[in-house]
Amino acid sequence: MIQTDTDRTDGTGGAAAQDIEAEIVEILCSILDAEPEEFTAETRVVAHEKWDSLNSLETMVAIESAFGVRLDLREYHATRTVGDLVGLVAGASGRS
Repeated sequence: MIQTDTDRTDGTGGAAAQDIEAEIVEILCSILDAEPEEFTAETRVVAHEKWDSLNSLETMVAIESAFGVRLDLREYHATRTVGDLVGLVAGASGRS
């Protein structure tokens, strides 16, 4: 795997969960016009007042672009929380 200066690694070849979470929160804030304080690992993204099918797909594309991964659509739609998204990205990063 070729690493770029935007890759975030924890020394084991996978992106560090804390870095993944921070980037996902940034993406969610941008798409949902929200504040970072609104999101923790336990936050149910699907319950956010601005979450809809279009924002969901926009978020998926932004995550794939930010982390250089391909997410399985079924697995993505099964996520409910920020923590679920972190786990999905970490798993996808490990498969890259």
